[in-house]
Amino acid sequence: MLISDSARVVAEAAKNGNGFVVALVMRNLMTHAVAMAWLVDGGDAAVQAVDATATTSSSS
Repeated sequence: MLISDSARVVAEAAKNGNGFVVALVMRNLMTHAVAMAWLVDGGDAAVQAVDATATTSSSS
């Protein structure tokens, strides 16, 4: 939902001529898109790596 909502905010701002206002949202959206592509390309190994990182981070 965060990615969808962010994309909608960026599209609306650009349509209204205020794209520069959402530059940080655009950067975050692009970062998430690249991460999702990495997860898809990496398959199960990538998902397990992220899961292991999340488990390690939450136990610290």
